[in-house]
Amino acid sequence: MRIHVVDQGAGIPKHLVVRLFVPFDRLGADAGQEGGAGLGLVFARRLTETMRETLELRSTVGAGTHAAVAVASAARDRPTSRPEAVPTSKPSRSVGNQH
Repeated sequence: MRIHVVDQGAGIPKHLVVRLFVPFDRLGADAGQEGGAGLGLVFARRLTETMRETLELRSTVGAGTHAAVAVASAARDRPTSRPEAVPTSKPSRSVGNQH
């Protein structure tokens, strides 16, 4: 499966593309009205890399930006057996008088 996100915005100049994946770098948009924290593409790239995939990005000034990720089939990558349950917290203890 391939996921595409395409916009028809202003596009990103080549000299700024290298900064797209720097956390909190809004490429100068912090001086304007645009919202956001500058984390969306950072999270998208890290999640994609965690899945051992690649986030591809193309941008053309005046035409917009196109991001794409190829995602491996979930059925192909599904484990053949169920993993063992792992406790997520310590057993609870009683508080108060104990006799």
